[in-house]
Amino acid sequence: MSLPAVAVPSRTVSLALTPGGALEIQAGPQTLAIPEAAGVLVGADGRACLWNPFTTDGKIRLTGPSRSLENVPPGAYTLRVVGGASRELTITEGGRATVSLP
Repeated sequence: MSLPAVAVPSRTVSLALTPGGALEIQAGPQTLAIPEAAGVLVGADGRACLWNPFTTDGKIRLTGPSRSLENVPPGAYTLRVVGGASRELTITEGGRATVSLP
């Protein structure tokens, strides 16, 4: 998790975390033909969504026709495939969004 507005060291910061929503990415043949196909969820603020605590760049590897992500923070995003298509989507609390790529 990244908290860019928090200076370190600082006093205690309380965080309320929610389960978020799910994202289903359906990659078509054009997307899968891209060498090492990967996308990034970009928020309205222009920063990559760090959807997983183990990712530092937010990249989503697209190695097959379907990829599911759980616990994505709610919000409006653009899924940008490096060297490919972009799609806008919204993640809602407890919901599931589906994005189809060519």
